[in-house]
Amino acid sequence: DVIKTLMGMGVMATINQALDQETAILVTEELGHKPKAVSEDAFEEEVLSEITGPDEGKEKIKRAPVVSVMGHVDHGKT
Repeated sequence: DVIKTLMGMGVMATINQALDQETAILVTEELGHKPKAVSEDAFEEEVLSEITGPDEGKEKIKRAPVVSVMGHVDHGKT
């Protein structure tokens, strides 16, 4: 339905193509839904706030580094 709506609006788009916010709002309204616009950086801000979290000011606990020793397995093929 989205592709049909886009074609009806004169926009040629593939199923994997990203849409800009204005076009997405127009398509949403055309399909009979009420769009909710968010800032373009909303996702990045949300992820950043989850990473930093509320413990930003807390003192960090020192711990030993994790060390992994990896080697090569010779399978006898040359």
